[in-house]
Amino acid sequence: MGDFTVSNKHLMDAGGRWQKFVTNSKSQVNKWVEEGLRSGKAQFLPNNQDGSYKIITDLGETIGTRGETKIQTIVGGDGMIWTSYPIK
Repeated sequence: MGDFTVSNKHLMDAGGRWQKFVTNSKSQVNKWVEEGLRSGKAQFLPNNQDGSYKIITDLGETIGTRGETKIQTIVGGDGMIWTSYPIK
């Protein structure tokens, strides 16, 4: 996972209307990101920005503040993680 750290805006106590994880622990979020990337259930899909793609995995547990169980991770063509957040 390299130097990836989830953006504070996706942590539970952040303001705004961003998708948020059910934790403020960046280490827990990194565990979910790694689990999603390593899962045999991961779906690799094109992203709406050139040179990137998205990986969506249903982790089978609630990871988002709105009941989301899936994690979406956006990765650049160079393999670097751009962002990750929970989705329905």
